[in-house]
Amino acid sequence: MVRTLFFKNKLFLFVLLLVSLAPNLLFAQAQGTQTEFGKNRVQYKDFQWFYYRSPHFDTYYYKDGKELAAMVGKIAEQNLRQIEDLLDYKLEGRIKILSYNKFTDLKQTNLGLITDQQQNTGGLTQIVGNKLFVYFDGNTIELQKQIRKGIAQILISELLYGGNIQEKVSNSTLLTLPDWYLPGLTSFLAEEWNIQIENELKDGIVEGRYKKFNRIPERDAAAVGHSIWKYVVDNFGAASISNIVYMTRVNRNAENGFSYIIGLDFKELGPLWLDYYTKLFKNDDLNKEKTDPKERFVHKNKKRFKKLNYVQFKISPDGKSYAYVVNREGKYSVYI
Repeated sequence: MVRTLFFKNKLFLFVLLLVSLAPNLLFAQAQGTQTEFGKNRVQYKDFQWFYYRSPHFDTYYYKDGKELAAMVGKIAEQNLRQIEDLLDYKLEGRIKILSYNKFTDLKQTNLGLITDQQQNTGGLTQIVGNKLFVYFDGNTIELQKQIRKGIAQILISELLYGGNIQEKVSNSTLLTLPDWYLPGLTSFLAEEWNIQIENELKDGIVEGRYKKFNRIPERDAAAVGHSIWKYVVDNFGAASISNIVYMTRVNRNAENGFSYIIGLDFKELGPLWLDYYTKLFKNDDLNKEKTDPKERFVHKNKKRFKKLNYVQFKISPDGKSYAYVVNREGKYSVYI
């Protein structure tokens, strides 16, 4: 009798525990899962999550986000192969992508809390373990950049620190990297060289911020690091990236990785890198001075301008656009 009563009490407590945990459990639905977030941040809507499963990703979405999730999963699979080839490394396990319809929804998430300090004008990619958070602002190029950046971060972390928690904890305490190493490599893998990165680097060179290679300002870490990896690829080949990262892990030292693969330690690499870009930017400026932008533009569109009576040719402050005035029988029109 006592044993029966004890068994019933245990069963009652177990059922009670399940009931109390029920709101926080994931449960399967037609095409995905549903879960409720915690209460660490004020939320203005309930997120009921579903997911698409592809070979390497589980892409989660909520109301009105089904088409976006399908696009995110497709972009992720395409870019994963490219990044794996560059790093010569295959992803261990799977990556979960939480796809938000807009940035304001992303700010409400309680998974891997995102603070205002983590936001920047170049977009936001939040990583928590093997979970990647992305949002859509209407720009598919920026969305791809977020996805590539997140995948790159996860693969680099696995390659350098290992795939499981024990390896990551052990290796992270033994491996010290320059401030530009990780953000620069992530940036290099996430996006092509562009005018924004070039201008940031150029400003730093002109202002003399990079004279000490081992003391790169934190705000310049991504741009400088991107340019360093680009310098390595331009001069030593794309295979150098995976080899340097691998040797960095083996030797637990970034400088040894560079020295072993390209034969340059940081004391030698710093001046060569700085001289390379200083000369490159100087030559670009000289070429721009030699060729009148007006002449280049008109020559490119010579068939069109041959028949026009145009005046007041101007260049926009950012150098991306041209404006001119066309006179047609006394009637003036402005074109950009």
